[in-house]
Amino acid sequence: MNILIIEDDDFLARRIKQVFERTVITNRITVLYSYEEFISHIGDISYYDIILTDIWLNCNLNKNGIDIVKTIRKKWIFTPVVMISAYNDISMIQNAFKCWANDYMVKPFRLQELEIRTLRWFNSYFSNLNIQKKEDKTYGELTYSFNKNEFYYKSSLISLTKKQKFLLYLFFSQPDSLLTESYLSGKVWWDIYEEKHRNLRVVILRLKKALKPIWIESWIYNVRWEWYIFRK
Repeated sequence: MNILIIEDDDFLARRIKQVFERTVITNRITVLYSYEEFISHIGDISYYDIILTDIWLNCNLNKNGIDIVKTIRKKWIFTPVVMISAYNDISMIQNAFKCWANDYMVKPFRLQELEIRTLRWFNSYFSNLNIQKKEDKTYGELTYSFNKNEFYYKSSLISLTKKQKFLLYLFFSQPDSLLTESYLSGKVWWDIYEEKHRNLRVVILRLKKALKPIWIESWIYNVRWEWYIFRK
């Protein structure tokens, strides 16, 4: 799970980040502190699975979290957005939902509740990608435990690095679907522009090597070089 946090309160942003760093299914967390920073990262938005944004931000453009949601939806990106704000005015809440925010939490809130709601939206979002709303999902004899973030083959745990596990999760959640190299790279790495720090093909080869002892490395196909498909 890739999380984007947009919050100008540095202390709160760090606290939220710490909560999700303990969540086993978290791959990366990015914190932005203003609307301007959000605009500078707009090209990366589709690579996030959850977006948490405050409504009122320090901004020289007179923009706020509502504008962030509008910008995201205008790009036809339907990543779940959870809004957080100290304002509990009904009109503000209505405005947030009219702009297609998915949830609204009023400060102060319990960080554990934010975590629960965020994971719920993540799970719901990925239910459209064949991840069901339950702990375990099976594809062939391969099983994924959502709560443990572990893969099992015929009930035996598969030993994988964190990056390999997340990459397999991306394949596993979208079986029989063509996935582009750029999509997979953007999901796996912190900065999709740091080419020298990423080599998707090397990671896929290492993942296939880790899967070879259980004879399922052939489930990952390379199609016309820049496409990949996960098929039993």
